[in-house]
Amino acid sequence: PPGGNWQTDQTLHKLPKVSDLMDAFLSASAGILTELEVEYREIEISGCWANISPKGAVHLPHSHPNNYLSGIYYVHTADGADSVTFYDPSDINGIFAPQLRAANKYNYKEYTIPAKPGRLVVFPSWLRHGVPENTSDQFRISISFNIVFSDFAETIAIPKWDGLPLNLDALREQEE
Repeated sequence: PPGGNWQTDQTLHKLPKVSDLMDAFLSASAGILTELEVEYREIEISGCWANISPKGAVHLPHSHPNNYLSGIYYVHTADGADSVTFYDPSDINGIFAPQLRAANKYNYKEYTIPAKPGRLVVFPSWLRHGVPENTSDQFRISISFNIVFSDFAETIAIPKWDGLPLNLDALREQEE
C-alpha cells in the first residue's frame, strides 16, 4: 500500500549468489564482538532480508528480539530517504529530563545516522530504531540481518514474521 514497505522473506543469507556479502556481514560482526570482548564460539546469521521503501514509506521504531547484533546495509538511498534513527532505551529519559544547552549525540533521546550506498550499520539487536518517511521519488533499498550465537540459533532466533517473495522484474517495472 502507499507509504508501506516491501520486505522479502528472511532467507536471503541462504542464497549462494550473496555469499560474499554474507561473509562481509559475519566478518564485521565478529570484529565488533572482538572489540566488545564478548566471548563466543560461533556466530551465524539468523535472518536476512531486503527492504524496499517507496515514496511515503516509514519503518516504525522496533527492535530485533532473540538476536545479539543486527545490521543494515544500504544498497540505494536518495536525499529524503537517507537515514536511520536510534532511540534511547532508558526509561528515565521522559521522567527526568533537564534542560539542554544544546542537543547532541551524547545527551539526546534519539540519534540519527546518515545512510548512503555501501554503508553498513551494526548495532545491538535490543536497540530500538526506525526509519523516517521516504520523501524522495526513488526507492530506498537496504539489506538487514540479525546475528545470533550459533548455540542459540535453532531454538530462539527464528524470525517471527513472513515477508514477500522478492520479484526483481516487478520491482524494476515499478521503478520505471
